[in-house]
Amino acid sequence: MANTPEPRPCTAYDGPNFYDLNPLRAKKDYEALSDVGIRNLTLNICGSVLTETWNLGDAEHVGGFFRGTHSDISIGKANTTLTIAHGHPLIILSDGSPCNGSAAQDSGIRRSTAIRFLCDPNVFSKGTPRLIAQLPPDDNAACAFFVEWRTHVACPTATPGSTGGVLLLFGVIAFVAFLAYFLGATFYNRMVLGLRGWEQLPTFTLSGLRDFLSECVTRRSRNDFSQPSWGSWRNSGGRNGYGRLAAEEQEAIAHTRFSLDEDEEGAGDARPLTDIAPPHPTSGDGIIRL
Repeated sequence: MANTPEPRPCTAYDGPNFYDLNPLRAKKDYEALSDVGIRNLTLNICGSVLTETWNLGDAEHVGGFFRGTHSDISIGKANTTLTIAHGHPLIILSDGSPCNGSAAQDSGIRRSTAIRFLCDPNVFSKGTPRLIAQLPPDDNAACAFFVEWRTHVACPTATPGSTGGVLLLFGVIAFVAFLAYFLGATFYNRMVLGLRGWEQLPTFTLSGLRDFLSECVTRRSRNDFSQPSWGSWRNSGGRNGYGRLAAEEQEAIAHTRFSLDEDEEGAGDARPLTDIAPPHPTSGDGIIRL
């Protein structure tokens, strides 16, 4: 890609996918499992091996080796160039120890290793390399090695720098939510509460936004928008639609003690004042005087 930046060591781009094998570089070398042939293959990734080698020249650049009869045998130099083959990361270790056999020695062929990494999200650890083939099959003449490595580290990730796009998306979502809250609250204050001017603008609080969204979800599930009750939108601290009434009206509504029914019931028991006898006068000694 023309705009793709130069990859760092042990990383590679494959379209929108990005691979980074640097987490596999270990402070302790890996011991490869073997399905065939050599059983003591030691290697590291994105750097040279850390194990002390035996009678092996240029040991500081060795990417992998196995123990031979008279010395260690290099299977290739460390390499940080990562390529992608059919969707799988691939590292080639080349320029190892000379291959055995008269033809190989005469042609100057050296041992090399292909390490293919397979994305496996179920492998939560770094995984373990496995030698799946060697050519020729004979251990003494083996010159080419093929290793497979299942690990979650080999799974593709988003291209670095795409975080800005994710943040932009969240910003757009937040702005739309805020705009819906503002317009809905203003509409409610103006049309339902009858507010005008600055008073119709809502108070911007997280609790208000939360209540607004919760109310929208609840009413959508009930398919009921006939009786709005989003008092938390309003600019005042009142609740249930009474925040803008005069103090006397609030007092009257909140402390109503009588109803029409009670008045009607009380009317049946009322007696005229003429039917009520005046109290009898009494003297100072407590005796009633007729």
